[in-house]
Amino acid sequence: MTISIFVAVLGFGAINQYVELLAEGMNEWLGVALAFAQCAFYLVFMLFWIGYESGMICEPGEVNLDEEVWTVADSNRAEHGRLLTADEIATLNSIDQKRGTYEDENGNRTPVMKRKMVLEQRLRRMKCYAGLLSHMAGFAAINAGGQLQHTDLFNSHPLLCLIPTLITCALCQLVFLVSGHFRKMQYEAAKALGRAGRRAKLCSEFIEEGENDVMSLSLSFLAVQSVKFGLSGLLPNVEGVEEPEERQPWPAVCGLYLSSLLFAAISSVLAIGMVKRREQPETRETAPTSTQPLRKTRTRNSWMEEASLDFQKTTEEPVEENAETLMDRVWSTLMSTAAMSFAWCVLFATRWVCVNVTFVDLESMFGMIQLALILSLFAGVSVFLFDVADDFFKNHGNSEAGSLAVSTIINALALLVGFTWEKCFDHGVKAISARAGHARLNKLVLAAVVAVLVVRPWRRYILTKVMYLELMKKSTLKQRFNNEAARSGYSSVPSLEPSPRDESKK
Repeated sequence: MTISIFVAVLGFGAINQYVELLAEGMNEWLGVALAFAQCAFYLVFMLFWIGYESGMICEPGEVNLDEEVWTVADSNRAEHGRLLTADEIATLNSIDQKRGTYEDENGNRTPVMKRKMVLEQRLRRMKCYAGLLSHMAGFAAINAGGQLQHTDLFNSHPLLCLIPTLITCALCQLVFLVSGHFRKMQYEAAKALGRAGRRAKLCSEFIEEGENDVMSLSLSFLAVQSVKFGLSGLLPNVEGVEEPEERQPWPAVCGLYLSSLLFAAISSVLAIGMVKRREQPETRETAPTSTQPLRKTRTRNSWMEEASLDFQKTTEEPVEENAETLMDRVWSTLMSTAAMSFAWCVLFATRWVCVNVTFVDLESMFGMIQLALILSLFAGVSVFLFDVADDFFKNHGNSEAGSLAVSTIINALALLVGFTWEKCFDHGVKAISARAGHARLNKLVLAAVVAVLVVRPWRRYILTKVMYLELMKKSTLKQRFNNEAARSGYSSVPSLEPSPRDESKK
């Protein structure tokens, strides 16, 4: 997520500078309207791009998402994931229907397995671009809501600054409703043609995930703006920096750190509550008995097969959300909002500390790098401690609640790290522009170059690995629950499966 945040902030900043240039001389309310229009553009663009990647719209001919092909399955080789040629398949020795080995040019036997490459590629691309575009839309919503907070109508009191937060939420929800209606129309059109509507369902899952990120990102930042206003008595600018940036009283700094702990606690409580809601099945799958068998132990690669089966199951469901699914979505958004509020509070409280001390100059490039290194070190230590806490929860039978709370906070820390390093990049662009001129063009060109160099390798290698590790973690978690059920005399345990939207994150 750190890379996604970094690239998204960089890309949004490069484009937004031209939007601000267009808004110069406009009435402040017209400027606010233009900022909200920019946010809506990113959301609509995300809808059509993810719709195209999923095949919901503009599908190039007939594409079989379930087609399985033989691929190299040795993660220690550079060619891991490569498709086997016809000659290599001729040397294949199958262990079962999904796994086997083939003889390479040196006469060595290399493990291979069957994978749904088309489906995997689409899942990876949708997760990548939904994340990038949703974060850009989130920062656009922050910019629009921040401008609304600075209007004469709302900038006089911290409580009044909360009203633009609600207005931003309502306007984003309006765009979400239009997007949902469009996806529903596409689903119904596919069903009318005798198709299953899997692509519309797949698109909906990633779009909803992105919309949740937009809402969490914007609500958390704008809420923290009001908290900072209340503590310092000065409303920060749309980037969260006070103008002028002066020393803050130490009680205000401590208050912001305490607010971060409060938000972290709220996020953890919401995570526990979400898991408890999932642990309330309407009925047991089976009655207590010691004679009925458990599900068989998973093989090394069965988690991938299970993921494909789970995907096929969820894409057969209708696109419409029922009340329970909607409640899950609201709960998840509030949990992420609280976690991101924790990250924003830590970021700005640390910035206040750097302003108060004498050895960090945030006006210089070196000072911004110092701030980024401090926060990166904090994030690294926090991840280590949260990992220890996650292991503790697993050993004491509360693994899903603990894992959900920990992963939510860690994702928020990724926001903190990516945002601060992007600000270092901004200082670098300013330094280059001071000599070369053309500041806006320099930033746009550098942002494009960074995106080209970073996004593709991140999507093809890092993101792929992350998705596989998440699937393996889920498979291990389900196996542990089954083992616990066996010791309790049950043939299985109540399903703790995430909603279809959460399943799409894999």
